[in-house]
Amino acid sequence: MEDPINVVIIDNHPFTTEAISHFFKNEEMGIKVVGTVTDGRKAIDLINETRPDVIVMEPYLTNINGIDLAEEISDKYKDKIKIVIFASYACEELTRILYKIGVHAVVLKEEPFKMLINAVKQSYLGNILLSNRKIFKQNHHQLSMTEIEILQLISQEKKNHEIAKQLNMSKRTVEYHITSIFQKLDVDSRVGAIMKGAQKGLIYV
Repeated sequence: MEDPINVVIIDNHPFTTEAISHFFKNEEMGIKVVGTVTDGRKAIDLINETRPDVIVMEPYLTNINGIDLAEEISDKYKDKIKIVIFASYACEELTRILYKIGVHAVVLKEEPFKMLINAVKQSYLGNILLSNRKIFKQNHHQLSMTEIEILQLISQEKKNHEIAKQLNMSKRTVEYHITSIFQKLDVDSRVGAIMKGAQKGLIYV
């Protein structure tokens, strides 16, 4: 019997990590979950301890920048540990960034679970899986990474001038981005944008 592919799961919600673990426990899949974590700040310690073959992770973590975490993992372990991004949402800009830093696959949570299984197995073999077409298909309706960041700050009740200062851009530029956010999310208020963003899994409030 071949050794299983050891996997660590990083996600905000215990329900998600437990659900993925449950599916992976099927021995026929050849995948073994060696650890799960819902606090991104503890992820590196868990990875150092378990040394998985593949990491399945949510990029929009609540207490740490998931992209920075993925980059840190990629820089530290190179190709020894593969990264599969499992996200509710992934705009084209985010996807390009993820592949650039060394992620092997991006799978949307709306896809059949077999897609995640395949991504884990293929990435373990060193193969790069190009994103599902759905990520690119409706890109004109998707928020950019900057817009997601601004939406997150809006959810924290930041004013336009505060957002401008924090992101080192003009207040007018922030206003342009907010207008774009409203149009893409089909809302007409900050409250509406926050609610729609949360529903889509873009932000956590």
